Amino acid sequence: EYMGTLHSFAMNFNRERPANANPFVSKGPGVMATVFQTITSPTALESCGIALSLAYAGTLVAFMVLNVVQPNKYKTISSSLAVVNRVFSLTICGVLLSQYFELTSAFDWAVHPEFFFGWVRLTFVFFAAVGIVLLAWALAIRQGLIVSSSDYVLDGNILVISGPFALVRYAHFSFTIWVELCLSVAAGNLVSVALGVASMGVYVMRVPKEDLEAGKIFKRMQVMFKNRVPALV
Repeated sequence: EYMGTLHSFAMNFNRERPANANPFVSKGPGVMATVFQTITSPTALESCGIALSLAYAGTLVAFMVLNVVQPNKYKTISSSLAVVNRVFSLTICGVLLSQYFELTSAFDWAVHPEFFFGWVRLTFVFFAAVGIVLLAWALAIRQGLIVSSSDYVLDGNILVISGPFALVRYAHFSFTIWVELCLSVAAGNLVSVALGVASMGVYVMRVPKEDLEAGKIFKRMQVMFKNRVPALV
């Protein structure tokens, strides 16, 4: 009889209680949910992709022109591998911009943003933005626009160990590939993803040559730098 009374009370309480009495009952999508849905929408992600792709292409072209007008004084091994990396970079920029501005339909078969969840693409958009900033910083240091007293100078040669080069030995190479892969995933473009992976493979082959040549110049300092700072992000 006691249990029956409790059950009757509970049923009447639930029936008579107003729907809005419980503050934990959702009345619709919250502010955070709405914001998340907005920033992970295809339109928002595409807009971010266009802006970052243009920023990346502009950064590359600007420093390429600047290096022709005012060559930097830092040691870099000019080889066929360096040329291959640069061709990959320009090709990836072309593929991404062609996708966004619909310049050609040749790569439509490889564009599949649905392969990646919205939050995954948003994460790579964020990483791409950070990478572009670090890449521009590294290129500005290499170009001599930013000078640090902590860099190592020997017989007119400079071993950059400051800024983004404190995170990765060849930041101007590594962050280039970082940005390309992030932009490619954010765009859902499988062709540019494949090109980015191939470019990373070329970079991995370049690193020992760069280390060897830098070791001939900076000797013990280069060995210490190599042991302390990784070659990849």
